[in-house]
Amino acid sequence: MKQARIRDLVKDWRVITLLVLVVLSVIVIYPHFDNKGNLATNLQYGLDLQQGAWLQLEFKAEVVGFTTDLPTSEFITNLSKSLDTEVLLVDANHIEIRKPYTQEVLDPLIAASGGKLTSYQPGVSKETANLVKRILESKINTMGTKDAKVNTLTGLNNVARYIRVELAGVDMKQAQEIVGKQGKFEIRIQSVGNATEHILYGDSITSVQVPSQEPPGSAKWGVGFTLSEAGAAAFREGAIKYGATTDPNKHQLAMLLDNKTVYSAPLSEDLAGQLQGQPTRQLFASTGSGNTGMQQATNLEIHLRAGALPIDVSVAGSGSTSAALGEHFKMMAIIAGILALITVAFVIYYRYREPSIVLPMVLINASEIIIL
Repeated sequence: MKQARIRDLVKDWRVITLLVLVVLSVIVIYPHFDNKGNLATNLQYGLDLQQGAWLQLEFKAEVVGFTTDLPTSEFITNLSKSLDTEVLLVDANHIEIRKPYTQEVLDPLIAASGGKLTSYQPGVSKETANLVKRILESKINTMGTKDAKVNTLTGLNNVARYIRVELAGVDMKQAQEIVGKQGKFEIRIQSVGNATEHILYGDSITSVQVPSQEPPGSAKWGVGFTLSEAGAAAFREGAIKYGATTDPNKHQLAMLLDNKTVYSAPLSEDLAGQLQGQPTRQLFASTGSGNTGMQQATNLEIHLRAGALPIDVSVAGSGSTSAALGEHFKMMAIIAGILALITVAFVIYYRYREPSIVLPMVLINASEIIIL
């Protein structure tokens, strides 16, 4: 009789579903012994249950409100020259200044540039914060760091002052190196066949603009960037030397980040003609049209920066969990889970005094834990 009841129970679709999910969960968790003979799994325990570090970075910039009687573009150009830094238009009444200034210092400088300061908020725009997040995520992914989280802390006014980076499995020194590490960016020009020759490194790029459409209003996306005088001279010399100005299609420009090609295209006819006469500091890398072109432009902007953030940041807070402390927390979590199961079993048994009720409920609770 009992065997028949058990067979009927096992045939129930809900029991079958539970058993399948438990088996699949165990396969995904993959308990096994590593090379040292220690039990290991695919579980990622997070920062609190293993060695790890977190950094909270503060953006050294500000978003200010303004009014002006001048054309907005003229006002921004004047202010950018006065402050000697990038000034970006956030919306019709706000600008982002990518350098730390106090409100008292900015007030007369904005007035001298033809405007009036109406509000002041330390931090950056939501778009810049997201760009910094993408750059940090790209760097972390390149390093192969597991269980990493990058979160911007944005207020209701869409101004972000902080960004938090959590890196499990690394110590504080490694975390600071990962966040501060800059990749090796290089521009090369195709010479003969598939061979390429070095032209310049990323330190010759003085600024990178946000993705835009060129000409304005067209469907073609790309990223503008500026070379130093020495970089512009080296770029012109290499383009002429390897034939990129006379036959662009056979001598394409290649951009590499950490020896991986991230962009390749021939020089435009206009740029090839300009380089034959003089160096050009302002360049524009076209990536295509539509959503695909826009996404490629966004990625290229990150590559051009080679991991360098568009604005300065400072460490506003940090913390770490040692490997020993993480193991202690992990053991305490396991003990707490076992005690919770025992407590549930005891309460159920005390209420019903029936083992046939207690055992299935405990097994179901354990199954839920495995699946989760």
